[in-house]
Amino acid sequence: MSDTQIFENAFVSSTKVVEHPVFIPTSQGVFGATITTPHGDSRAAMVIMAGLSEERSGANSIWRTMAQSIASSGVTVLRYDSAGVCDSHLTAEGDEGDEGTLEVIRWFVQATDGLPLVALGYCKGVKFALTLAMEDPAPIAVGLMCPPKRYLPKIAPTGARRFRSSLSSMFKKPIVTDSKEEDDPEVEFFVRAPTRAPTWILLGSEDKGSDEARGFATENRHGERLRVDVVEGVEVHWFTAPIIQREVITRVISWAQSVLETLPKGT
Repeated sequence: MSDTQIFENAFVSSTKVVEHPVFIPTSQGVFGATITTPHGDSRAAMVIMAGLSEERSGANSIWRTMAQSIASSGVTVLRYDSAGVCDSHLTAEGDEGDEGTLEVIRWFVQATDGLPLVALGYCKGVKFALTLAMEDPAPIAVGLMCPPKRYLPKIAPTGARRFRSSLSSMFKKPIVTDSKEEDDPEVEFFVRAPTRAPTWILLGSEDKGSDEARGFATENRHGERLRVDVVEGVEVHWFTAPIIQREVITRVISWAQSVLETLPKGT
């Protein structure tokens, strides 16, 4: 199926699925969510974990469109309002609701027990996708959209950067970097994720961390279990234009379909 067909089909999928608005109780309040199911049996379950302070539909309903299209292929899909947004409560001011969010995700995993799980995390949602990847059983596939740069392993110094690195080592002074968060413990989870589940990363070439993601892939330590998909010439992170939204929707749906193709027949 061509990219154009995938994109066009994404907008006619609502007739093939059923939307179930739900309220999920957590220790941090009630979370609003939507579970999208196919009319027939489900072959897999997917969680769409969006960024900070996002509603379940996303910008221009990007998550709703994605969920409906993927569900029409035989997948039960969960998307939720972030803590403190729309129908999701937040019990403490200043708390980002991480514990409540994880409780929502785990509730869904338990509710779909027996279905192969696919995890898709965007921006802050990458944190929750990586958390799932470290648990047993791990998802059958993990998608990471626009992971924060601090999660990515540093690129080995080259050229002038290597010279600076040598000087720094000689004088025992640290290299000054653009980020003070590059040693975040999430880097370990990010590096280990492909050993737990086949991992797909989507970025724009202008996104922070794009070079690091490409470098991580070219190291080839994970082989076919790691794939980086880069949209050239754009910043994907903010979905700032319809053409970028089209790229994101098309590529996510294409990835989801490739995951379904790996399932045994009859699943």
